[in-house]
Amino acid sequence: MCGIAGIYDNTKNNTMLQNSVASMTALMNHRGPDSNGVWTNNSLALGHARLAIQDLSPHGHQPMVSASNRYVIVYNGEIYNAPDIHNELAHLNYTFNGRSDTEVLLAAIEEWGVDTTLRSIKGMFAFAIYDKFDSTLTLARDRMGEKPLFYTLSDGKLVFASELKCINSYLPVFSKINQDAVTLYFKYGYIPTPLSLYANVYKLLPGTYISFNLNELNTSTEIWPYAKANSPIISPRFYWRFCDVVSQQKNIQNLDEAKESFDEILRNTVKEQMISDVPYGAFLSGGIDSSLISSVMQNISEHSIITFTVGFNEKSFDEAPFARNISNYLGTNHVEEYISANDCLSVVDKVPDMFDEPFADPSCLPAYLVSKEARKHVTVCLSGDGGDEIFGGYNRYLSTLNVWEFKQKLPSILHPTASFMLDALNPSIVDKLASIIFSLPILRNQKQANIGNKINKLATSFRHTSITEYYDYLLSAWAVPPITRQQKIENNLFIEECLENIEFLTPVEEFLVRDTLSYLIDDNLAKVDRTSMANSLETRAPLLDKDIVEFAWRIKADTKFSNGQKKAILKEALLMYLPRELIERPKMGFSVPISSWLRGELHEWANDLLTSRQIFKDYGIDEKQIEKAWSEHRNGVADLSFPLWATACFVASVRKNG
Repeated sequence: MCGIAGIYDNTKNNTMLQNSVASMTALMNHRGPDSNGVWTNNSLALGHARLAIQDLSPHGHQPMVSASNRYVIVYNGEIYNAPDIHNELAHLNYTFNGRSDTEVLLAAIEEWGVDTTLRSIKGMFAFAIYDKFDSTLTLARDRMGEKPLFYTLSDGKLVFASELKCINSYLPVFSKINQDAVTLYFKYGYIPTPLSLYANVYKLLPGTYISFNLNELNTSTEIWPYAKANSPIISPRFYWRFCDVVSQQKNIQNLDEAKESFDEILRNTVKEQMISDVPYGAFLSGGIDSSLISSVMQNISEHSIITFTVGFNEKSFDEAPFARNISNYLGTNHVEEYISANDCLSVVDKVPDMFDEPFADPSCLPAYLVSKEARKHVTVCLSGDGGDEIFGGYNRYLSTLNVWEFKQKLPSILHPTASFMLDALNPSIVDKLASIIFSLPILRNQKQANIGNKINKLATSFRHTSITEYYDYLLSAWAVPPITRQQKIENNLFIEECLENIEFLTPVEEFLVRDTLSYLIDDNLAKVDRTSMANSLETRAPLLDKDIVEFAWRIKADTKFSNGQKKAILKEALLMYLPRELIERPKMGFSVPISSWLRGELHEWANDLLTSRQIFKDYGIDEKQIEKAWSEHRNGVADLSFPLWATACFVASVRKNG
């Protein structure tokens, strides 16, 4: 893991550009504390901050120039099949100075070109490569969006970086807000790719690259952030499209066959991702995904791996005991970190600087703390991220289908009454009652989390006209965003364009596509990248490997949810390593008890942010809607913790970065 940055500006000399890019990389020292470098030539400067993982010698230093002197690259990430590509190129008489995957990537591009190389490599990455021969700068991003890459073109000046703050240090982009992004943030709790909060600053689409002929850039040059074939406007090009993967033939129907094939692919993938010249470990929450990755790692490893988990004093949110039991069975060296509201309070002020734009997932707080603890022991951590979106692990997938089926069976004349009666139930009281009921010995194994909130969501189903609309609501921070200004974009265009290219999907398959292209990329992966890199920790996600994602979408939906099980294949694979009693329990997720915290330890922090009248006015936010929600939450009338948290995070971010 590293940080990359670059500037093309023909109004500045090389010395000025070198100093500017050096300042940009200094802002990302947490991403690359081991070394940094800058390369300049002909109005272009490329910068790199290095976190050394493979080949710790100076041979891995960047920016790196190719053997022919034609190409210069700055690169962030890991190429997991670099050894195979190295051997293939060696047979073509390439010689290498060191063992870094950067040198392998550079040699591959020199031999095959950018497009063919991107189709050949497996890994997580974002890079910029300059071709001196034709004065072309190309930016590229990995297939699933694990590594971030922001870019902007303004008055003929091209600037890119791993973090938004670096772009802002050269061009004051934070002063120009994208109002559509504000609306989408309040809808989802994050800003979906390719948008950022700032006008004309974009996130490069996953699975794409975008090329700029620097000789042709001028003040009238425009870019379009969505992939657009045969367009005169500069736009990204796909080298791998998720919608093509989704559209492939579903030819895996047998669960046992799928389990065996999957285990073989997973073991190969994990083995590839355990290659490192620095210490490594794994995050272990006790859930299916992280338990499976930890199990395979321990099975492959010749020594006890290190596993890390975080726990809460609030028992309904605490998964640490489950993780501890699994660690004991596997024989890992387990590190457990319990955190309180005060611990999280110490992190909340860091969030705006970590993300540079509003981000509302409160699990970033424990993610930061567990990464901080892990970094004391290792430099690389494998995780189970992606398992829920790729293999169907969220409770909402099947529950949405069940709720919609129930709604359709109920006469429409009764819908308003059912909605009113369910809405009248106080979620907090329901949760307390459920806690008592499920404490009975006969029901202990049937325990469900957050029942009050689930009943509230059931009530809303009667107000929606389609299952897609209802599912979109379930993912929303604010059901009706508190925005007073008119906006152009109300939906995630990246998702809509993908779905237009897929002929047929079952409802649950559409849910998976929507989550993969938005929630996974812009919430989960953004969270993991920012919180881990803030601690100079590299994270790797085997379940997002190209081979695994493509395998998963060859599985029929009925097999993926065999016998009504979520993640049926992952569970069957895990039973090859762990006994059933250790893995069969209700899904909790990496949740944080923000509802009670906002009424307690974090009340003063939240109240300050939720009464920021001037910011609400400046950004077109409905102050009365916020005030009403805050009052209802504080008084226990309703659990509005997530929309309020999202609002507080927005205000905190624009205060820091705006």
